[in-house]
Amino acid sequence: MRVLIVEDNPDDALLLHEAFSGLGIRCAIQVVENAIQVFRHMRETEPDEAPDLAIVDLNLPVIAGHRRSSRARPWCARSVITSRGEGRGSWS
Repeated sequence: MRVLIVEDNPDDALLLHEAFSGLGIRCAIQVVENAIQVFRHMRETEPDEAPDLAIVDLNLPVIAGHRRSSRARPWCARSVITSRGEGRGSWS
């Protein structure tokens, strides 16, 4: 399985990466920090190498995660959009 994590917070990206590893899920994980990097990745990736799953931060810089996700739907089989409340330390 190929997973693309779109997350500008390195701690959150590491947490997601460790969650896959801790569950024993074998996958190739790539992390990008913003929507511009996602679009670059989309251009440079062959269709048969597109991620099976994209986990996207809702509060991305440059272009919000929900806008990025809608543009990438034909490219990626599944997208999960996440957001964490600022300063609360909990997932919302």
